[in-house]
Amino acid sequence: MTRGFNKVMLMGNVTRDLELKNTNNGTPVCSFDIAVNDSFQKDASPTFMRIVTFKNQAESCARFLKKGKPVMVEGRIQTSTWVDQAGVQQKRHEVVARVVKFLGNREDNNSALAV
Repeated sequence: MTRGFNKVMLMGNVTRDLELKNTNNGTPVCSFDIAVNDSFQKDASPTFMRIVTFKNQAESCARFLKKGKPVMVEGRIQTSTWVDQAGVQQKRHEVVARVVKFLGNREDNNSALAV
């Protein structure tokens, strides 16, 4: 059996303000969505992806990123499943970020460094 490779790089704009929460054991978790446009197709609609970060990276993202800001994300794809309030099982693909790079100038983001 061949081993797989799970790595993704995305660049886009944050589409909503970030959510910072803590897991049951106190680990910070930040989630946000980005819109990614296909630069090869003029009239293509954007793809929206959920991004999840943990620990210090989660806190930095929550502090410096805001809706509309450009960002580059490198990570791996995972699938989250849950049961909604109506009792229906839901599924969503998301990117667990390994690297988040704030794009734009320092005035825009207060930081231009990878976290």
